[in-house]
Amino acid sequence: MKQWLVFLLFLSLGCSLTSVDDAPTEPDVAETMERFGSSNIQFYLIAPEDNGVSGTPVGCGDSIVAVSAEKAVTGDLQNNLRAALESLFSLEEENYGRAGLITNLHTTNMQIESISVEGDGVTINMGGIFSLVGVCSDARMQAQILHTIFQFPQVNRAVVYINGENMKQLFDMRGVELDDASYTRDDL
Repeated sequence: MKQWLVFLLFLSLGCSLTSVDDAPTEPDVAETMERFGSSNIQFYLIAPEDNGVSGTPVGCGDSIVAVSAEKAVTGDLQNNLRAALESLFSLEEENYGRAGLITNLHTTNMQIESISVEGDGVTINMGGIFSLVGVCSDARMQAQILHTIFQFPQVNRAVVYINGENMKQLFDMRGVELDDASYTRDDL
């Protein structure tokens, strides 16, 4: 009887161990699309042409989807914003894993120059290679940046500059935005 118990113990331990060859793989659709809790910093990618099925509708029939930056939220909003935006801008390929998500910022080489926080507002200065390329791509880029910034509940207003130019003014096709135009959560 004792031998059977020992045998069953070894058998159950052997079944619970993973093989050394089991290497981690890229995130699949379910993992990538999962909304991570407030303890993780996120950045936002595009689910193209899915008409809001995977997340909030943006652009030309797309969705914006949160992806974990695999960095913990700290008590410092400036550091959190920097980590989130740097994670977003670090992607060098348009496609993200096997999930079908994309970024339209992969060719911008954007860098964070400064972030300042005043009350519930932030001012972010960025530099890099940035150009508007078309209505759908422009909407995707703007959505990715804004959702990455406004993921933090402390932020209710954001003034964003790219190479010294106000981002809201850059994306304004009507020509009515001012040099100091700010985004609010209503712009999401």
